[in-house]
Amino acid sequence: MAEEALYSAAALSAVVIVGAIIGILRVRGPYLGVGSAALGRTQRAAFVRTASAVLVTLLVFGAAVLAHLAFPLWQGVSFLVAPSLSTAAGLAVFAVFPAVPIEGQVDRHIASLDRRNAKSLASPKLRWTFVSSTALSMAVIAACGSLSSAPPDGRFLCAAVFDVPCTVGGPYLFPGWYFGVPTAVAVVLLAASVALAFRRVAVSPGAAWPGFVTADIALRENAARLILFIGIAPMMLTTGMLLAAAGLPFLNAPVLNTGLTGDAAHWLSMLGLALLLAGGVALLAGLAFTVAAALSGISAGRLRRMPRDDGTSTVEQPA
Repeated sequence: MAEEALYSAAALSAVVIVGAIIGILRVRGPYLGVGSAALGRTQRAAFVRTASAVLVTLLVFGAAVLAHLAFPLWQGVSFLVAPSLSTAAGLAVFAVFPAVPIEGQVDRHIASLDRRNAKSLASPKLRWTFVSSTALSMAVIAACGSLSSAPPDGRFLCAAVFDVPCTVGGPYLFPGWYFGVPTAVAVVLLAASVALAFRRVAVSPGAAWPGFVTADIALRENAARLILFIGIAPMMLTTGMLLAAAGLPFLNAPVLNTGLTGDAAHWLSMLGLALLLAGGVALLAGLAFTVAAALSGISAGRLRRMPRDDGTSTVEQPA
């Protein structure tokens, strides 16, 4: 189930690239008046930056999947870190992408006294969803690691709740510290890349033309929403895979040689079923946020013209 979810997430993410290309072709300076060419370049840059970031994400994800297939003795650890690691790489590209040169009224300078940050660019609900998903991932990693034990090969791949010793490679594969340590590193890198991308959106120079202040804010808020959607999706996918991997050996406790019998094996099996269901919910949530990221990526550089009383147009953030 976890592999199918990740492959689906990769396919859905590819939609962002297609949408970005379509967006680049459709943006042809639709805004009339002074500074419209600069605004058009800003929109194109937003699409190109999105496409480049997702392309890098898919390349790193593909490399991790190939490593998973080429090195079966790794027990799939590269596949488990693929969502967080590939997304972190993509967001890093998003953050370091060259800025669009500002062209405008160089003899006039305007500035807002309000500092742009995560609080001003993204809704509280979306910010706390990202923080909660990150904390949940780290909590699940720590819980699985704490419940793990090491067979003679030294890798924490076994569940400590089983009474019988776990032999090398056999059959109680559990997402312990062997999986938890690299996954925790990938999650930290992802959280850092989200913060870096957010900072880039917040501190980038604003539009030089006073008439496009609203458009500038709209582009920033669209980008901030996209960054959070992209950050939440791999967090939930990682949590789902860990919960499902932890639940599977517990679910099979009554039929495996675990040393547990009777009520102990039964209740552990019920716990495994609960973990599998929770993992499935987390995976579905990850897919939902992947779809939201794809849709947000397609529209990240789009703005809507609003008529003015004098017959000209202004720009408003889409609802």
